[in-house]
Amino acid sequence: MEKLCEKFGINITISYYGMIEQGVRTPNLELALAIADLFEKPVRKIFFEQINNEMLDDVVQGDNPDAHTQTG
Repeated sequence: MEKLCEKFGINITISYYGMIEQGVRTPNLELALAIADLFEKPVRKIFFEQINNEMLDDVVQGDNPDAHTQTG
């Protein structure tokens, strides 16, 4: 958290950062890019890959009402 503030001059609270980690809050683009840069990962890996994996799990498990299934 301190590294984020020092390196990028972004000032956020620990509680807000925790909410981002928990998926309760979504960071703005500037903050998302700074977090990705800090961890040396693409933004999609940090913020989107887990969501896609969870959605895929829902489809595989049949929990997604929007999933289209083929019969035949």
